[in-house]
Amino acid sequence: MNTSLNKLKWKIKVSVYNQNILNLIRVTKYFCLVNESSRLLDIGCNDAVYTKKYCDSFGIDFENACGIDYNEENITALPRDRFYYHDIDLLRPLPYGDRLFDLVIMNQVLEHAKNISHIIAEINRVSRKGSTFVLSVPNLAALHSRLLLLAGKMPLAIQGMDAHVRGFTINSLKKYVSNYGFQYTGCTGSGLYPFTGSLTGYIGRLFPQFSVFITLVFKKTDDYDLSKLRTKHFHETKVDF
Repeated sequence: MNTSLNKLKWKIKVSVYNQNILNLIRVTKYFCLVNESSRLLDIGCNDAVYTKKYCDSFGIDFENACGIDYNEENITALPRDRFYYHDIDLLRPLPYGDRLFDLVIMNQVLEHAKNISHIIAEINRVSRKGSTFVLSVPNLAALHSRLLLLAGKMPLAIQGMDAHVRGFTINSLKKYVSNYGFQYTGCTGSGLYPFTGSLTGYIGRLFPQFSVFITLVFKKTDDYDLSKLRTKHFHETKVDF
């Protein structure tokens, strides 16, 4: 019984995640104008399977795509002049020059990081003015998480003993990222447990505030002054500049 239930849960999770990728691509196409020569950065690229899918979907030459991942094994077969092992949460600069990318995608990464101010500021640094930043995370305010909280339980987006150390809603991300030289342009959602298949993508787009995943799109409007980070307080992470 437990085995069957676990298989069903996994099937639902995979279905919702796949719909999230499709909706991420859909909303990026709607808000972002890129071409074959545009530069793409995929943060949390894994083995670049989705990086290639992004390139195919947006018409970007894969030779113009770069990526970083925290697991060095994931990128062993990728060009090492464009794809790097990099733990973005360690306050190290991204291994790329200033104002280089036309499109930055960060999918299911930010919820794992503590030092998010540094991350967003670095994304601003490597992005060209007018470029697009697409950010996708689990939705802390998803319908199932609201019901779990009513029952006195932890929401699935952030658990006590889990790899997720941050929780986000649409409004919290809009306000936060907008402080770093980005302008919010739109969002979409994906998934509504326990539905599966294309229905999850459709429902999520209709009601993003209740969806399992949220994807927000921003435009870079200004350069962010990295020296401002030194004036911020990082009590929760004890960061020492």
